[in-house]
Amino acid sequence: METTRVLSENEKRQSAHKAYMRGVIDSQLGNHRIAIICFEQAVNLDPPHSDACRGLASAYEELGDSVKAQQWDSIANSIVNSLKA
Repeated sequence: METTRVLSENEKRQSAHKAYMRGVIDSQLGNHRIAIICFEQAVNLDPPHSDACRGLASAYEELGDSVKAQQWDSIANSIVNSLKA
């Protein structure tokens, strides 16, 4: 029987940061599709990760998908603005 362990909030943030950093590296290497997977993983683990949202925007822009790029940029802006309030 397999058991599933639930990650603590701190573990989620750490895992999200690792996924984000992998995305940054893949973006710098031009591996934008892989970067998107990493950035999405970061957002799934830590939804208010605005840097990962910006990474998604950038990666989609590099792939020529300006609609998704604008959507993710808008999400990132919303997160940042909500943190300022």
